[in-house]
Amino acid sequence: MMAEVESGEYRLPEELLDAQKRRAEIRAALAQLAQIDRAHQHPQEPPARLIKGGDGIDWHDNAQVMVDQESSLIVSETVVNNEIDNTLRVAMVPRTEATVGVVADETVADGGYYSPNELAKAQQCGVEVLVPVKESTPRPGPFHKSQFSYDAQREEYLCPLGKRLG
Repeated sequence: MMAEVESGEYRLPEELLDAQKRRAEIRAALAQLAQIDRAHQHPQEPPARLIKGGDGIDWHDNAQVMVDQESSLIVSETVVNNEIDNTLRVAMVPRTEATVGVVADETVADGGYYSPNELAKAQQCGVEVLVPVKESTPRPGPFHKSQFSYDAQREEYLCPLGKRLG
């Protein structure tokens, strides 16, 4: 149901020209989104998610692999539709163990896998996971909104330089 281009102008596909049919299609799509508790869904590939990647935010699946350092062989893999990676590394450990029969002494991952909760889970399972630690909150600059104060009596804000904003 893509909009068609004719002479540089967009027009609705034939099946959506009727307002009642179009309204019914929209209601059905919104009901489907509500049923799956999501704000978006690709019409031709429902499991795909909007995921930030090297080419910006687009529809993707999320492929994960674990590689043996010595042989450079993939020892486990999975494809999921999670938008974030940080909950996926520890879940891969049992898959790797099932493939090679043992758990690695150490698992190394990039900063996308940093999650205090996941690292705690790994520790409880006796798995050593090494990832770069991210700062929990970036330092706000001098004019970040947290640096402004509100004067309720005057109903105005005071900036970090002492200037009043009316």
